[in-house]
Amino acid sequence: MIKFRRIVCLLMLLMTMSAGAQVFDEQEPQALEALAHKGFKVEDWGDKQVRLSLNDSDENKGIEAQSQYPILSQKSKRHSIGLKFMGLSFHPLSGKPNAELMPNRLDEQAYFVLDLGALLTYEYFIVPDILSVKFIQGLYADCAAQFAGVTSIGLRARIFQIGRHSLLGGMGPTWIYRHNWFLIPNYVDTKYYKGTPTDKWQYKFLWYGGELEYKFAISSKLDFATIFVPGYPDLMAFAVGLNYKL
Repeated sequence: MIKFRRIVCLLMLLMTMSAGAQVFDEQEPQALEALAHKGFKVEDWGDKQVRLSLNDSDENKGIEAQSQYPILSQKSKRHSIGLKFMGLSFHPLSGKPNAELMPNRLDEQAYFVLDLGALLTYEYFIVPDILSVKFIQGLYADCAAQFAGVTSIGLRARIFQIGRHSLLGGMGPTWIYRHNWFLIPNYVDTKYYKGTPTDKWQYKFLWYGGELEYKFAISSKLDFATIFVPGYPDLMAFAVGLNYKL
């Protein structure tokens, strides 16, 4: 029953965000009409991209248009894809009791481990550059150098932006899975993952899997990005890569 209520709440939240985006879109034609009445020539280039030009020599109107209607002076990119490369992972409480099973550990107790892999991301922006729905699919070699993966979908929002720098946070349902460690000699079950010794996979489902992402805008379409997954007390992960706005 609790899981069902969480699903209903999540669906209601997504429906509310979608309705807000529709209202946001419906207001744009009114803004264009207002600019036309103020003496601007408005040329629609499609996908929320317009060109503003003056019908007279008053340069101040150009400044006024961009300050009052910033979304109309540039293209609002609603789709973004990203590729991040995984590397360093951190166990806040060490990798015990299975530290010896981690061949890529950087210290004896496996506080730091190399988990090499990649994350592919796709985002649809409900509100351009502010609120989005984000999908993540990751494949990597886990701490025991075995095949593992992560799949996640959730809401993501901008926390702040200063110039080219921005910080975003996201949260949503997340599935983590890996080849069964029970097949590794001397493995000690920590009860974190589900699965029996006879299963091929172990897995973990989280309703509240989250991330923080720092972005630096290289251009209007390309961002340098780093992802931090604050999975305390089990595992904290880092990834570095690029985002491209379609």
